[in-house]
Amino acid sequence: MTASRNAVSDFIERTERNLKTVDKINENDKNEGVKHATFFEVTQLLNSAVGLLMFPTEAYLNKLPNITIDDFFKQNKIEPNDFKILHGDAKLLSVRDAVKKIRNAVAHYNVEFENSNNQIVGIYAWNFPHQTNEPDVVFYMNINALKGIFKGISKAYKKIIKLDNNGQNDTQGLEKIERILNKKLRFTNPVSL
Repeated sequence: MTASRNAVSDFIERTERNLKTVDKINENDKNEGVKHATFFEVTQLLNSAVGLLMFPTEAYLNKLPNITIDDFFKQNKIEPNDFKILHGDAKLLSVRDAVKKIRNAVAHYNVEFENSNNQIVGIYAWNFPHQTNEPDVVFYMNINALKGIFKGISKAYKKIIKLDNNGQNDTQGLEKIERILNKKLRFTNPVSL
């Protein structure tokens, strides 16, 4: 077994493949007239988004392009009505700010799902700055926006990783843990991630 080249990069690649597989299964179901989903696309998308928001964000958030959320949406073909800032100043929001605020909203379960005909069609998310009673931002994103954000951020993270370390493992944190534990740890097996 070979060690993973870069755990974050491998995680993103596998998550993208999982989502493509779910899309294919759902498309096949639709073509065959299956009335109830075999696989739950939105659930998988949300799980993938949570992983993408949590896992690479800690290492790469500050390296995301410093562009406005509007420019990010244009680049990733996200329609203005797919993602709305319902409270807060949309003009000042960069893609870094948005990812951080969405990440914090998900991490603290400041989310609510919009339902239509027993299907999740959108997500409301909000962020409370430290020790305040009023959210600084409230977002709404439909499923198309969530897919577009996922694809755009995946693409940005992969580009950052390639530029940062040419696909090599970032082992600095692992080496510190090994030193503290006085034990050699194994890298992630990419087959099982």
